[in-house]
Amino acid sequence: MLVRSDLTAAQQFVQACHAAHEAGIFFGNPDHISSLVLCTVPDEAALRDASRRLQLRGIRFSLFQEPDMENQATALATEPIPGPLRKVFSKYPLWKELKEIQHEHA
Repeated sequence: MLVRSDLTAAQQFVQACHAAHEAGIFFGNPDHISSLVLCTVPDEAALRDASRRLQLRGIRFSLFQEPDMENQATALATEPIPGPLRKVFSKYPLWKELKEIQHEHA
C-alpha cells in the first residue's frame, strides 16, 4: 500500500484505510492470510507514477481519490502480492508517522 507523505499524519492514516477498504471490496478475500505493508510517496504526482509502474507490471490496485480534497489521489492498495513481485515496492520508504499522530491527539 502507498500513501502520500505530503499529507498530515492523521490524513495519511485515514487515506491508507480508505484505500485498503476499497481494495478489500475490489479484490475480495484471499485464500490465505496476507501482510499489509504501508509505504510512502512524496506527493500526488509520485503516487500516480507508482500506479503506472504497477499497471505496467500487471499488478492490480485500487487508487483512492479523496472527494473532500477535490478528488486528489491520496493512497493506493494492491491486490495481495506474492514473494518476488514485492520488490516493486523496495524503492518506497516505510510509513513512520505513528508518533506524530500520537502527539497530534495528546
